Amino acid sequence: MGFYLEQVNKVMQMVTTVTYKFSHDGKQFENISPRRGLRQGDAISPYLFLIVAEGLSALLKRLSIQSRIHGVKICNKAPSISHLFFADDALYFFKAAKEEAETIKLCLEIYQAASGQQVNFQKSDIFFSPNTNESVKKEIVDILHVKEVNAPGKYLGLPAVIGRSKKSVFAYIHDRVIAKINNWKCTSLSRVGREVLLKTVVQSIPTYVMNMFVLPSNICEPVERAMNGFL
Repeated sequence: MGFYLEQVNKVMQMVTTVTYKFSHDGKQFENISPRRGLRQGDAISPYLFLIVAEGLSALLKRLSIQSRIHGVKICNKAPSISHLFFADDALYFFKAAKEEAETIKLCLEIYQAASGQQVNFQKSDIFFSPNTNESVKKEIVDILHVKEVNAPGKYLGLPAVIGRSKKSVFAYIHDRVIAKINNWKCTSLSRVGREVLLKTVVQSIPTYVMNMFVLPSNICEPVERAMNGFL
């Protein structure tokens, strides 16, 4: 990545000059010297993690430039996205083809050998577009050794994929609001108490989602009507 050797040596001194002790199965292990990483919570650990993640990102970018993998575009003139990282999670985008799946696998193997980190394929999923051939799906799953899912579900509490119908995707917001209000109807509350509940509880339910997405009117209007009725 272009670091001077002197810088690399100083960082590696921080990694290799410490020692750890821990117990396992009732036995005490002492004077364990790390070679590739630091304990969680160490001040320099996040920076080392970012440097390593940047190395993986550089590998993927090179493969994309060489047209060995083809990412996804949100429109024709938009740049191609081959990967997205957040903390220790990663999303990879590539064409559903045997060659590109093998390229992704090779990239991960290089990363594992260089960093010492291991990819947990048992906790990894793959999601195909609807028009992907079944035989191609099976071939790619066998190459990457991951399980196929019909829908990627939610990530950080938000839907990972939104289709043409936003109403069906965000219907859970309407359902949660209605459930809250229905539970409160059984209690005797003053107008001020009802207003406090609406502002602190109900209005907070869609706030997080609305930071990322524009909710359709057929979700917002029923919610507003239910809030007005409760008030």
